[in-house]
Amino acid sequence: MAVKFEDMTIAQVRARAAAEGGVQRGKPLYADRPWTQARDEMTDSGAKTVCDLPRARVRLLRAAIKAHSPEK
Repeated sequence: MAVKFEDMTIAQVRARAAAEGGVQRGKPLYADRPWTQARDEMTDSGAKTVCDLPRARVRLLRAAIKAHSPEK
């Protein structure tokens, strides 16, 4: 059973971010890397789970991840 996005821990988000690779030259920092953005925001705020972030940020991050998902 899949974990609900809001319930994901920092460790789970870090694992997904690691699979995204590094910054691409000439592109914005988070281009094609929504999990990296979620990881950075969680790290910066000290969040242990996604739901520890402000609700508006969770909505934006979820939308970015969904848009980048191959399951569109």
